[in-house]
Amino acid sequence: MFIGLLSNCQNKNTVVKNNVNNVEKKSANDCKAIFRKFNEKLVVEENDSALYYLDKAIECDPKNNSFKYSKVKFLTNIKKYEDAIKQLDELTSNSTDPSLKMQKGILKLKINAVDSKNVLEKCYAEFNQIEKPTSSNSLYKIALDNYFKGKEYSLNEIKKFRQEYMGKPYETDNINALEELIKKESKENVLFKLFDIND
Repeated sequence: MFIGLLSNCQNKNTVVKNNVNNVEKKSANDCKAIFRKFNEKLVVEENDSALYYLDKAIECDPKNNSFKYSKVKFLTNIKKYEDAIKQLDELTSNSTDPSLKMQKGILKLKINAVDSKNVLEKCYAEFNQIEKPTSSNSLYKIALDNYFKGKEYSLNEIKKFRQEYMGKPYETDNINALEELIKKESKENVLFKLFDIND
């Protein structure tokens, strides 16, 4: 009899777990559906509606950093830089990714915040301490090289990057684009254009 009860309880537990998983999956799908509505409104440039659905998607799935980063990009695109910084504050509190802090520093630079240089200096130090940087880490560091050490220094760093990533088309395209920016733009505009912060 005891074995029968134990077996019956295990079956009930399985049903409860399956129901919980189905609710979670449905909820995740619902959140993605709301996010798709954001994208639909974004395409037709209905910014107020787009922001409404984006906030609803984040409310639906508050742990989804992809939704939150989409909000940063959206707010940046519509030039609500201070709101984008607030959203980045939330993201950087749960992340060690220096590129998010760099983006925050660049947005602060865009609005002429007094602490922008300090934020960028800290990011630059973090990028310089990464022992095995990704190609993206290296690109961001070179953009900051240009900001803090000047054009000639950063162009020399680009030569090193090319040697390291020789034969890799994606990296080559990215470094070529960054090199063109460094040659043509001010050090501030290089940073702005790197994160699609337009005039």
